[in-house]
Amino acid sequence: MQNPKQIFASTLKYLRYKHHFSQEKLVIQMQIRGSTITREVYKFIESGSGNIKVFDLVILKISIVFLTLISLSVFLLPHFHELR
Repeated sequence: MQNPKQIFASTLKYLRYKHHFSQEKLVIQMQIRGSTITREVYKFIESGSGNIKVFDLVILKISIVFLTLISLSVFLLPHFHELR
């Protein structure tokens, strides 16, 4: 059975892959929103070896939502006239 850290880490990795985000892109978005996390720290969190601060967890969620919306808009905008 996986421990909670491993479950969290594999969920993070799954979400990142599902939306085609690199670790670097996600970390940059987190830093724009006030996080001091680095790619190296994020890598440890995603591997299940590191801990994430509550503040960074909130920023991570906001960043994933933001990047998902951007990805959707890039996909939908060329087809917007078809939706009307």
